Amino acid sequence: DGRLGYRAVDSQPTPRKVASIKQSIVQIAAANKHSVAVTALGGLLTWGCNAKGQLGYGTTDAGSNATPRIVEALRSGCVKKASASKNHTLVLTKESEVWTFGHKIVIPQRVIFSPGNSTSKKSGKRIEYHNDHTAIFRPDMVELAAGAAHSTAISSLGVVYCWNSFDPSLSTFQVKLPDAALSVSASKERTLVCTCNGNVYAWEGSAKLCKHPETYKMSVDIMRTPNIRRVAAVSVGEKHSLAIQKIWFPPWRANGEQTLEQSCGTKPQSSTSEFGALSEFLPDYSDDDEEQANQKQPVHIPSLHEMCQVKIAEKCVNTRLLCPLIEFCQMFEAHWLKKYCQKMTVGNLDVVAAVRGSLQKDISMEEIKELENFLPQAAIVESAGKIDLDISRGSVATS
Repeated sequence: DGRLGYRAVDSQPTPRKVASIKQSIVQIAAANKHSVAVTALGGLLTWGCNAKGQLGYGTTDAGSNATPRIVEALRSGCVKKASASKNHTLVLTKESEVWTFGHKIVIPQRVIFSPGNSTSKKSGKRIEYHNDHTAIFRPDMVELAAGAAHSTAISSLGVVYCWNSFDPSLSTFQVKLPDAALSVSASKERTLVCTCNGNVYAWEGSAKLCKHPETYKMSVDIMRTPNIRRVAAVSVGEKHSLAIQKIWFPPWRANGEQTLEQSCGTKPQSSTSEFGALSEFLPDYSDDDEEQANQKQPVHIPSLHEMCQVKIAEKCVNTRLLCPLIEFCQMFEAHWLKKYCQKMTVGNLDVVAAVRGSLQKDISMEEIKELENFLPQAAIVESAGKIDLDISRGSVATS
């Protein structure tokens, strides 16, 4: 069928360059029996099986199409991204439009999205348009994924649109999620969406044609994937799924704390100085009386003990070493480093427990009790655009 880009070659156990492609490629996608590549100039190359019109040539040809060809029906230079499934292909253009071909749609056809009850990604409020003229509003698409059962696109506002991949009318509907969506991945029957809050939502479907297209289900049964959070990316296979989980690191200093350079009366070179973590050990005063404070207050020079805590936090702290480091800090009275490790442990408790197994093997019962005391008081706070975990507050705050 030519999916490898060579005639009469159906198996290639080692990597081999597709020699017929002369353009620079910026993105690729592979399906069951056809392949797709986006060029640096915005063109779309397809090759392989074309039995359902999934190559976009304007015909259905069950024979071999081993030589990559430009999809001429798409305007030259307009393609930004592509996704491929068994019987169709999706294309995202630079104008934020979604086009599809396959499932007997031999010429690229634009997918129409209704704005519906679009909500703002930042405020969560419904977006109102002039005189409620929603018909003239066209959502801008930023992500897409082609699945055998469902195809999905995400707008710039984080709204998820879905449609049955085999529906000839391409009737789309919105998938209501609690969070704004960031990325999507789809396979044969399953679709996963990763949101801005690090949650993962999934739905499944059967990739079967219906005799009556009007009976296609215009909704999905959404399920939040349990036991995983802080997800940065997802990928779906036919029988399994993968996710990348982010590790939360406490910020070096909270908003308003003084850096070492400020306390010494010198101008800081950057706002992310590594000595900002020592601010707890430094005197606190406002910028208005900086000159007077420099004259009356002695300059604090960080000790070797303090600087070692900063370097350990910068170079050594990870989820595997958090529990032993808390014990280490208790032994050597490294108070700032201990607080830093406690914050990170509470913020990544699911990962710490999974990595270390039984926490009692690596940390004393006294330290476990101290961590447990922090949990009811821990609050996620946002200040100056930074997310921090405050373990000193008496009440839980929401963000």
